[in-house]
Amino acid sequence: MINENVIDKKGIGYVIQEEIGRGGFGTVYLAKTKEGLPYAIKFMGPIDNKAALLSFEREVALATAIQHQNILGFVGQGEHIYRGAAYFFTVTEYCPDGNYRGTLNTGGAPLDSMINDFQQILLGLDALHQKLVHRDIKPENILKVKGDLKIGDLGLSKSIDEATQTMTFKGSGTPLYMAPEVWERGKITPATDLYACGVMLFEACTGKAPFASDDSSELRRLHLYQSAPRAKNINPNVPDHIDGLIRRLLEKDQTKRYQSAKDVIAVLTAGQATSPNNLFSGLKNRIRQSYDEQESKRLEFEKTANDAQEAQERIRYMEKQLLSQFDDVVQEINEGIQETKIHRSDDGNSARYSLGRRALCIDFFRPGEIYNNKTLPSVLKERGVTQGGVILIQDDGQNRQGWNVVLTRSEECQYGTWLLIESDISPLTGKALSYPPAATDSKLLSENLAYHWMKTMHTWLLKDKPLEQADIVRILSALIP
Repeated sequence: MINENVIDKKGIGYVIQEEIGRGGFGTVYLAKTKEGLPYAIKFMGPIDNKAALLSFEREVALATAIQHQNILGFVGQGEHIYRGAAYFFTVTEYCPDGNYRGTLNTGGAPLDSMINDFQQILLGLDALHQKLVHRDIKPENILKVKGDLKIGDLGLSKSIDEATQTMTFKGSGTPLYMAPEVWERGKITPATDLYACGVMLFEACTGKAPFASDDSSELRRLHLYQSAPRAKNINPNVPDHIDGLIRRLLEKDQTKRYQSAKDVIAVLTAGQATSPNNLFSGLKNRIRQSYDEQESKRLEFEKTANDAQEAQERIRYMEKQLLSQFDDVVQEINEGIQETKIHRSDDGNSARYSLGRRALCIDFFRPGEIYNNKTLPSVLKERGVTQGGVILIQDDGQNRQGWNVVLTRSEECQYGTWLLIESDISPLTGKALSYPPAATDSKLLSENLAYHWMKTMHTWLLKDKPLEQADIVRILSALIP
């Protein structure tokens, strides 16, 4: 688009000069009018969805209606055809002094200067929150014009009514500044923007982010379950009221944060008129330490509970996936046969496939049951076993043949892989099986698997392999007498 002319909806023409920024939502160019006035034009697209165009125009209309010295001013908008494709664009005032990232990275700005900066940001947010939630507050979206700071890039914003009543978050945001409710696709409120503001304030005081990791899963864990470090512990010069302000802005529960930018401004600026009283400093530090310890314990408890719940949800999902594999094979078989069918029925945590007098029953163990064996060797945990079950062929209700299935999870596959376990008797024992599998209960299966994987001599001989479609066909063939 370099050196192209574009015309906005008002009929004002601009000549593209050079690219000045690029992100996930578009590319920004410096452009000038025929009078030589500089503006920033952001192109988004290509877009061929008329509904998206209407949504975009509505967003711009909302943003344009908000006039404030600490919000990037909108000048115009339009649609531009480039190489046969349609692009949306917005025209805003040009900020030649860059963004706020460079200031934060130093972490050593004078206190009065830092307070003035964040007061400007919060004043902009206060005006914005009358209509919109920004949802992507970060230093790169705080632009500098001489001594003024302006909130820009409202591309992720939605009206507060939508965000709090009918909408859940479907955008991406920037992980380093994303509040817990964003990670969990929860309701987005002005407190979501204030959390991001708390992350930036922590950076301004310490020169680094409270949570940082190159791994998105680890970053999610930190934002959800790790207490933010105290800014004062990293930089002892951070005033008490700023340290407490940051702590509350970074609360995991958004209802415990400040609910308006005005409230934050009041606390931010209140400490400027007071001087610290060393008489109370020791007691304050003890209260902070006690609070932090209790909060860490609470978050650890919550993480343990949520991890257990997520693990069970993954297991339930994989149980459904295994039954779905059987269903696919059964459906294909049934489509080729007109005179009879294999029928499926469900009973709690079991599924039953019937053909005449015979039935194939798939029964999963209760959650965690496979670890109820107190003498269980640790090898099962090393193999990542999370669930097990039994597949039985029954004839008039009598067990005739069977297999075990075991779900194993690895770092590479969080959901896991189903293994088919086939049992036989060791000829050294002189015993015999009335029917396989040897283990129809979780305790016996866990023992057999552990000894088998430890390559220890024991009664049963086992074979394990990933469950494949050919195995399912072979199992279903046992329904035929």
